Amino acid sequence: MSAESKLVIGVPGNWADHTAIVNSIATNSGGYLFVGALMSHVESKEVCKLEVYDRAPDLLAAYTLAGCGKISDDDLAAIGDHSNALYVSGPSNSPDSAKTLMRFAAALLDCGGIAVKIESTGIAHSAQRWRELTQDGSPPALMRAFVTYVGSAGSFYSCGMHNLGLPDATLEADVMPETAATLLDTFLLYLISESPEMSDDETFAIDDRSPRYTITKAECTEFPPGNLFHNPHGVWQLRPVKSERKYR
Repeated sequence: MSAESKLVIGVPGNWADHTAIVNSIATNSGGYLFVGALMSHVESKEVCKLEVYDRAPDLLAAYTLAGCGKISDDDLAAIGDHSNALYVSGPSNSPDSAKTLMRFAAALLDCGGIAVKIESTGIAHSAQRWRELTQDGSPPALMRAFVTYVGSAGSFYSCGMHNLGLPDATLEADVMPETAATLLDTFLLYLISESPEMSDDETFAIDDRSPRYTITKAECTEFPPGNLFHNPHGVWQLRPVKSERKYR
């Protein structure tokens, strides 16, 4: 499996033209510049790709859906009136590289950006929430920033771990969606926090009193290669078991 993944973060705003974007970044971003197709941090020398797109009529609907009710009506109205959308992107093969792009997106908020959408996951955040997550930078904050959970009727999966350079996880079990989300979230936090060496047919449990699940590595089939949601690092499949050697 390929180990290359791409993280794309969108930031809509109201800038008069390309020159206004360049000037605002130079003046308000706290040390970033926009030259050609690249945005760079002067002191750290960090660089990412920055693309500018004109107004998109469907952007309001996209942020309304992806924000899951967590973006204010005022911000949604501003998104509906946006003139441009900026997109920072780059390879993201580790939590550290994801943090770098988080800082780039936060800088764009300081330049007049309204909100943030993770195009490679499909979730959106308010400016305030994004700044909080960026400043925190802990494994749980990274999970909240980039990862979501999907599923029903006994089949659940995460989406977004490729933004952190890690596999996603799936669960086949007759459990409530809240239980599935807690299990997947705990498992993935374990991956990002501990970087464990894991093998097929090991087992995982939240704690000693919780059910155990067999883990098996597989390729990502939820989204095809080339799709921004596809995880080239694969997925860990979790299935309930009655008795196996315990991994955690």
